[in-house]
Amino acid sequence: AIEGCCDGNVLLQNFSLEQLAVYNPLTRALDLIPVPPDKIFEGARGDAKYLGCYILSSEEGGEPLRLVYTCHDKSRARAAIFSSESREWQIFPWSEAVTPLPEDEHWLKVGTMVNGFVYWIHTNEAYILVLNTATLHFSQMDLPPTLVARDLIFRVGETKDDS
Repeated sequence: AIEGCCDGNVLLQNFSLEQLAVYNPLTRALDLIPVPPDKIFEGARGDAKYLGCYILSSEEGGEPLRLVYTCHDKSRARAAIFSSESREWQIFPWSEAVTPLPEDEHWLKVGTMVNGFVYWIHTNEAYILVLNTATLHFSQMDLPPTLVARDLIFRVGETKDDS
């Protein structure tokens, strides 16, 4: 499955083989990457679920490839970073608890990466969970009242002037 793309690279994931790959179609370079160790799910409150994996953009060319892999439990999220330089995953602590949808294991929608931040709309559209990929800090962004429960009228994304 194609997970995403960034800086000319395509992120691929094979769930049955538990394998990630980054492919550059111009150079035909393929970098096989193991999924994070199961340790990323340790300490979860209830079942932990995969949220998404994203290629992190490098501000300067030639920097090592980095991926961020995210998961969530009943009320928190967690990230791990892979660097092609070390070939290892660094797992970060669970975020502070946020308000999940009661009795729903899928309380976040598919994430969108924009300008170094990953945004997940809460299932009942009350807020957006935000991951700053520079600091790996999760935060909660409340939506204006006019957008609550109105996900069909907005999407997270970039504008033409990159704001």
